[in-house]
Amino acid sequence: MYCHDLQSLLDSFQALKPVWIKFKDYSEIKGFICSIDLPEDRFAVVGMNADPDFEDIHRDLVISEVIEVDDLPYPIEPGGKYIIYVDDLRTGDPEKKNQIIVKSVGEAKALFKKIDQVGAEIECVDLDHDLGSYEPFGGDAIKLMEYMLEENCLYPVKIHTANSSAADAMEQLRDRYWPK
Repeated sequence: MYCHDLQSLLDSFQALKPVWIKFKDYSEIKGFICSIDLPEDRFAVVGMNADPDFEDIHRDLVISEVIEVDDLPYPIEPGGKYIIYVDDLRTGDPEKKNQIIVKSVGEAKALFKKIDQVGAEIECVDLDHDLGSYEPFGGDAIKLMEYMLEENCLYPVKIHTANSSAADAMEQLRDRYWPK
């Protein structure tokens, strides 16, 4: 989709979901749009770098240089069963070929919708709690559990956070509302 009217950039910004942005000079960035300044023709992106020690923020990007904004391509097949691994730092279990790693609540929500549209299933949602620099894009992972409860999509939940008080709160929520 070409975004000379800015609508795709604005939609992605409002939806708090990650996108793949392509520029006129053939460069690309995958990440979350974190600010847009229309009068200045600028925007910023928090990139999706796996290195926690590297600040992956792209500032002063030129809106008029964008040629395309796409959803991230996820390897989803109709009828497939997927584990959604939500964590800003860890990369899950490389042995699990059906695992899709996401870094934010907003990205997980978009992935839930995409999986449903394709006709696939979610086997499990494996959650960290503290999502670091991705927290502005939907909150910490307990917010995803609250969303799942509100939308009545109570997929099985596994919790892998190192934050013990958050783990307790998430386990209490799961134990109270999720089917046994």
